[in-house]
Amino acid sequence: MDAKILHKETGFTIIELLFVILIIGVIMSILVISWHSQAPISELNNKILQLSMSMEYCQTKAILTGNKWFIQFDTAAQNYIVVNDDGWLGTITEVDMWGKKWPARNFFVGSNDFSEDSRNNGIVDSNEFDKGPFYLGAGQKFLDATNVTRITFNPEGDCYNDAGLEDADIWIANQEYLSIYQGDINNGTADQRKFRQGIRVCSLTGNIETVNN
Repeated sequence: MDAKILHKETGFTIIELLFVILIIGVIMSILVISWHSQAPISELNNKILQLSMSMEYCQTKAILTGNKWFIQFDTAAQNYIVVNDDGWLGTITEVDMWGKKWPARNFFVGSNDFSEDSRNNGIVDSNEFDKGPFYLGAGQKFLDATNVTRITFNPEGDCYNDAGLEDADIWIANQEYLSIYQGDINNGTADQRKFRQGIRVCSLTGNIETVNN
């Protein structure tokens, strides 16, 4: 069999191998560029998801415990905490007035482990802290468009906010959006606005939804 034909059937030339390596390099470069452009958006999505889950957690716990729960935002430190506003004093009740044993932090009327004055008073009293603080990522900030610093969930499942608004908006942005923000949440192109997202909470229904338009 001719040597040239055998070579053609059984392998690649150096030029062909270099061409394949070049194509792979181009594809990898495109993937890296795509990943770098999408990574900030992915991180923002994760923070929005975390906040949404914290709100749903508060809402569920308020219904289950029969007292108010709230999320307190610190827009200067770029974090938030989850608070159980039950007035717990940090002690453990062994038995109630009928001799029934209760686990720690299980409220019942007449328990000396809870302060009625501190219960549902809207203040982060001692021992009421539940989770957090949850910090935003590097370069992320709460936007000025955030119109509340606290959202409180009632045992009925609805909620209210410190600004007295029907809908509470919490906006988070990556540094890619901050330079064009200039105080207006609608600034920027559609692609630029991908770098900021918000959560809207309806006071009347307690409905929690993500907004990004």
